[in-house]
Amino acid sequence: MTAPSCAATLALAAAAGALAGAATSLLMQWWLRRRLDALAAAAAPAPPRRGAAAAGSRSDDAAEHRYQLLASAQVSALRLRPGDDLLAGIEAFVARNGLRACSIVQTTGSLVECAIRFANAPTATILRGHFEIVSLTGTLAAPRGTEPASHVHIALADGTGAVVGGHLLRGSSVFTTAEVTLVEAPGLVFTRPVDAATTWDELAVELRE
Repeated sequence: MTAPSCAATLALAAAAGALAGAATSLLMQWWLRRRLDALAAAAAPAPPRRGAAAAGSRSDDAAEHRYQLLASAQVSALRLRPGDDLLAGIEAFVARNGLRACSIVQTTGSLVECAIRFANAPTATILRGHFEIVSLTGTLAAPRGTEPASHVHIALADGTGAVVGGHLLRGSSVFTTAEVTLVEAPGLVFTRPVDAATTWDELAVELRE
C-alpha cells in the first residue's frame, strides 16, 4: 500500500470511529430520555374527575410540573467496591446527598452473596457464589425517621446462566464492582407509608414544597 493510500485508509478509519462514537452517544441520550419519560408518566397524577375544580388544584400543579421534571432531572453515579453491601451502599449515597425522589436507572456489577426475598416469601434467602447483576431497579429517598426509604428489586445470573430475582435486602456483598446510575426528580418527594390494603410500605409520590 502506498503512503497516500495508507493515509487515506487511516483517515477513513478515524472518521468511522468518530461516527460510531457519536451514534453511541445519541443512542444513550435517547435511552435516558425514554427512561425519564417513563418516570415522569408514572409520577403524573390521574386526570381530575368530572366536575372537579380545574384551576389551582394540586392535580393540575403536578401535571404542569411533569414536563419540568424532565428538564431538571439530576443524574448521579457511584461505584461500590469489593465487600461493600450493595443496598446499604446505595442507601448511604442517597442519604448523604439528600436525594428525596430517586430511581435506579441501571447497575452493572457482580456479587458473591445476596440477601433476597423471593415473591411472597416471608423471609430472606441467602445466596452464595458468583453472580452477575442482570438488573437492579427501584425507588429510594433519604430516610425520614424510622420510615423505610427504599424498595429495590434485583435479578442475578449464576455461572450456568440461570437467573433468579426478587426483593433486594441488606447483606448482599459486592464481588468486583457495582456501578450504579441514579436519577433524581427535584420536584418530587418519595415516601413509603404503610398501605392499609396491602399492609406493606408502599410508594407515595408528593410534590416538593
